[in-house]
Amino acid sequence: IPTPDFSLALLKDIIKSKLNQRFRFSSQFLPLNFTKEYAELIFQAGFYVILTCDSFSDKILKKNNCPYREKDIKKTLSFFEKQRIKCSLNLIFGLPGETFETIDHTVSMIKEYAGSDLFKFEYTAGARIYKNTPLCRYVEKEDKKESLFGDVSDGFLKPLFYSSPVSPLELNHYIEEKLPFIIDFKKPDPEKNRIVRNITFYVGKGFYKKGCSTFFKADIKVKDSVFDYLFRRFTEANENMLAKKISLNFMESIEKCDNPGIYAHRIPMIQYFLGLLQ
Repeated sequence: IPTPDFSLALLKDIIKSKLNQRFRFSSQFLPLNFTKEYAELIFQAGFYVILTCDSFSDKILKKNNCPYREKDIKKTLSFFEKQRIKCSLNLIFGLPGETFETIDHTVSMIKEYAGSDLFKFEYTAGARIYKNTPLCRYVEKEDKKESLFGDVSDGFLKPLFYSSPVSPLELNHYIEEKLPFIIDFKKPDPEKNRIVRNITFYVGKGFYKKGCSTFFKADIKVKDSVFDYLFRRFTEANENMLAKKISLNFMESIEKCDNPGIYAHRIPMIQYFLGLLQ
């Protein structure tokens, strides 16, 4: 949870010591107590944010004792949009109190934010039960055997899931039919990762023109992965001309690629970045 003392000081120290120029950071947050200053520092430090939301339904959040509500999630995401902070939202469908109505509400909010190039969504269908957790205590107190799926074992060591109003498989099928996208597993691309590492190495050592020329020769998957980092590094080093060149080159690559629709959502972001150079 963002705090005005320790975590704020930690962000300032990372920026002051320039660790953000050598490393990439990520952190998991609850959507609570975010401020404009805190969001600005997260952006300056180059953080990738994992946001634990669980649900957009206030009914579910309240029943599962979450300290935030839908308005807090929306407020946090508005800060991220203004600061161009990339974020993965983690959701859990099937928690105690879940109904098809609350599921539909959360799915509608996913659709509302899915058009942004900043936000990704990850969800689980059903919640794993672990010993000495709030969900475990709820299951031990309430007689909800119809919502339990898996093996009931001593200490809940074997996988046991709580899922309402239907089984995890049925729940996942229901959600997938309503989502505007599918969540799939993508295999790592060693060659792409090698070139990305080369570019970031050159730029990290101050060989900006070498990093820029390698970017020009790379395929669009590499450019998509490393553009944001390069733009930030070039502008921090007052290499605005190089920042402009990679922006125009990236847009040209999108327009010329075999399937430009895959990367079309990046064009407004590139144009926004170019506007910052004016």
